[in-house]
Amino acid sequence: MKKKLLLSTFFVLLSFWAVSQQGEIRGTVKSAIDNLPLPGATIQIKGTLTGNTTDVNGKYTISASPNQVLVFSYVGMTAQEVIVTTVSRTVDVVLMESATIMEEFIVTALGIKREEKALGYAVQRVSGETISTVKGLDLGTSLTGKVSGLLVRNSTEFTAEPEIFIRGEKPLLVIDGVPYGNMSLRDLPSDDIENISILKGSTASALYGYRGASGAILVTTKKGSVNRGLLVTYNSSSMFTAGFLAIPELQTTYGRIVNTATNTYARSGDGSWGSPMDGREVIQWDPISKTMKAMPYLPIGKDNFQNFLEQGYILNNNINVVQQGELGSFRASATSVQNKGQYPNSMFNKLTYSMGGEMKLDKFTLSSGVSYNKHTSPNKGFGGYTGYDPMYNLLIWSSPDYDIRDYKDYWLVPNESQNSSYTSINNNPYFDRFERTHGINRDIFNVNLALGYDINSWLKATIRSGYDTYTDKQEIKVSMGSFQGGGNSTVIPGGTEIWGESLKGSYNMGLSRGFSFNNDFFLLGNKKLGEFAFDGLIGGTVFYRQDEGMEARTQGGLTIPAFYSLRSSTTPALVSSRLFRQQVNSVFGRFAMSWRSLVYVEGTFRNDWSSTLSKATRSYLYPSLSASFIASELLPEMDWLSFWKLRGSWTSSKTPAGIYSINSVYSITTAAWGTLSMASFPSTIRGTDVLPESSSTFEIGSVVNIFKNRASLDVSYYAKRMYDFLRSTGISPSSGFSSNFINIDEEITRKGIEITANVTPIKSKDWQWDLAVNWSTYARYYTKLDSI
Repeated sequence: MKKKLLLSTFFVLLSFWAVSQQGEIRGTVKSAIDNLPLPGATIQIKGTLTGNTTDVNGKYTISASPNQVLVFSYVGMTAQEVIVTTVSRTVDVVLMESATIMEEFIVTALGIKREEKALGYAVQRVSGETISTVKGLDLGTSLTGKVSGLLVRNSTEFTAEPEIFIRGEKPLLVIDGVPYGNMSLRDLPSDDIENISILKGSTASALYGYRGASGAILVTTKKGSVNRGLLVTYNSSSMFTAGFLAIPELQTTYGRIVNTATNTYARSGDGSWGSPMDGREVIQWDPISKTMKAMPYLPIGKDNFQNFLEQGYILNNNINVVQQGELGSFRASATSVQNKGQYPNSMFNKLTYSMGGEMKLDKFTLSSGVSYNKHTSPNKGFGGYTGYDPMYNLLIWSSPDYDIRDYKDYWLVPNESQNSSYTSINNNPYFDRFERTHGINRDIFNVNLALGYDINSWLKATIRSGYDTYTDKQEIKVSMGSFQGGGNSTVIPGGTEIWGESLKGSYNMGLSRGFSFNNDFFLLGNKKLGEFAFDGLIGGTVFYRQDEGMEARTQGGLTIPAFYSLRSSTTPALVSSRLFRQQVNSVFGRFAMSWRSLVYVEGTFRNDWSSTLSKATRSYLYPSLSASFIASELLPEMDWLSFWKLRGSWTSSKTPAGIYSINSVYSITTAAWGTLSMASFPSTIRGTDVLPESSSTFEIGSVVNIFKNRASLDVSYYAKRMYDFLRSTGISPSSGFSSNFINIDEEITRKGIEITANVTPIKSKDWQWDLAVNWSTYARYYTKLDSI
């Protein structure tokens, strides 16, 4: 009993002695470049989670014991270690600029951070600060011009998302390491972005299998802050449209045809090459009294289109709350975006709520994120070559003999007939905007969870799961009294145009929903043996997605004015549905080796089993090889040369057939003979032994940094040979079929060059001016034609 008591007393005294040895260390962290304080620099006790950051004046305080090591670090600077030798002393540190920015880490496939100098393929990074400075409606638009080889095709249509292409192909979107099937960059607020990595080639994204065959956009969201404690941030920005750069000038000499016998102009036609508008009295439609009466025939509507436009704007508001602690962090964010178009009744609202956090406890790490998006618009409108597009209506087919501003009261008989200068062909543009509407209501939800465990100093296990789901409702409402006749078209999938039903109105409704989940498990290891360093991983993935939808429309018009329901259909409503499912199981691996931080070699493999192929061909391999050589390490030290890397890579990618592309199913025609239905066999032979489409990509490049990284140049050349295309080809009608679904012998090669140049001409305490120039080009060549 006495021994236990003495032992307990000894440990209490030992603990008291250890605590008593701790003292508060103060100091200032400065930059060696200009000897100015570095706010936000990190000070951490090596081997522990204890740390702190400098304030706006570069000052810090931290409690530490003798013989502990303080690690001072800052982005773009070389980390410095200081051993604590005495208690309660002052430690001032001056950090040197990093020898090369290539020592920074960049997020690569599967969310793994790697040194840029070790990558043998083209990757370009965009920081969150860059895209959050000026915020528009879409995150994709903010990437315009910032990455070579990345084309952002911004649409002029209201609410239309920009199309994004990497080297002429649509990339995979990956958020916090999880590739999602139902999300886009529109669903990510700029204020929530930490950084974005653009994997340009199929080698860079080879570990994602066929979904990464066209490159990938890797988005890392914010989960914490630099400073500990509670931080609340509110951001608000406004953007207003400046109008069109140019509007076609209309002729104002001639109007519609005037009947000389009755001195009345034609209301049933369109065009503006009739009688001269010379001020004579002509009987015409008066939108105020809503009668025909004699008025001077003058070009009073020469500015109709410009007068029809309204002020457009984008309002972006974000509030986020961050709690940063010793063991982890938590972040919650809410974003509201309101986009007012230039046409009347055009408003698009986007709400985003997100939460995320991460925790590290001993050998265990946990990170998770969840977000919800709501997109709504009462009327996204109709664009393009349609009579109810205001631009098409007012600039092409209408005459300048009426003032559009007098037609804001667009009803002659409410919900039945419109107040218009025309009685056919052209609707009142205000009628089109308020009574011919295309409303959207979309909900997107996603969640991800990642668990990591450090098995030992060189081996780590990770399990990651991501799930996303969406529901989409679209409604097209056309009121009675519309002059635009014709048939209906589909809402989903894809199409959104409708001509309505002449004078009787129509209602078109589409519902779609779907989900996808992606589950990853992999072991990640790294080991250093002398001058050699090895790292790699091995794991597997299960990916599943499902999409289903239903669309229905009235036929023969509406039985009740302004009653927009399928039950209002004059004849039985037409209904159709769809369902798509796909699953891909995969195993993958990567092995990388480096020597003296001079030569880096890497190889990856991935084998997929896709449900869209037959059992004989559904398994296919996806290998890749890459290497990089740091040439600057062999050259004599030169003040002007900071870094020079040569790189090269090769990969063979596969893309399986689309969902149900190899399935032969009967098509059903209801009421083909009276009340009897009919089933017909497809006219295309669906080959069950087809191979996945294939491609082989070769890439070389080089990057040079000069003048202490104040300027850099990155050049890439690539060639992608594509073959085994899946096509429906014509066959002899005597076979009973019209086509056959097979792999053809055609080959297409895409070759391209990408150049990225960066320079910082001014860098001082108060000013920094960064310039970036991106240029790229590519061309497609038919390198082999099919013999059939």
